[in-house]
Amino acid sequence: MEKKMTKRALQAQETKQKIYRCGTELFRKHGYQNVSVEQIAQAAGVGIGTLYHYYPSKADLYGEMFIRADDFFCAFEEPGVLEQPPEEVLLEYFRQYARLNEGMGMEYVQLLAIPKNREIFQGNENFELILEKLLAGYQSDGRASRRRTAAQWRGYLMTCARGVVFDWVIHNAPDYDLTAWMDFVMGEVIKPLLQTEE
Repeated sequence: MEKKMTKRALQAQETKQKIYRCGTELFRKHGYQNVSVEQIAQAAGVGIGTLYHYYPSKADLYGEMFIRADDFFCAFEEPGVLEQPPEEVLLEYFRQYARLNEGMGMEYVQLLAIPKNREIFQGNENFELILEKLLAGYQSDGRASRRRTAAQWRGYLMTCARGVVFDWVIHNAPDYDLTAWMDFVMGEVIKPLLQTEE
């Protein structure tokens, strides 16, 4: 029998969610560097001590955006996804990756490039493991090359996809269509993976 949450536990969950929502909205509007802990607390209608209870630092709150990014990739764990054509599934995976980065914004991507910020996001790359499982599945049924391991292919594909995101940040142009460019580049990049003649 599932245990019901107490009123206090529900209230705590709602408070944390409200802080998260207000913080992410402010980050997206103004950028991480331009938002203070005080502004987040005020927007959420809580005291600074309450905010620190749920998020020990502004960076922890920002990092949770990355943790929740895994939700973007749940569809790729659904039963039957391996029955679909690998090229279609992989291209859609990288379209999702582009959409995720667009949603987070350029400043988010720039923060990831700073080594001291990487520790915030360590251990939260489940979406990459989802890709690796897909690749292993395609290899096991002979629809993907076995010249490299699934982990090596995953590393190669993610390096290329990050390159597209980096290019988007460098250009910082309003007419840069990240999803369309990701689609084009990754369409070319996955070709050797799908050549199964060993």
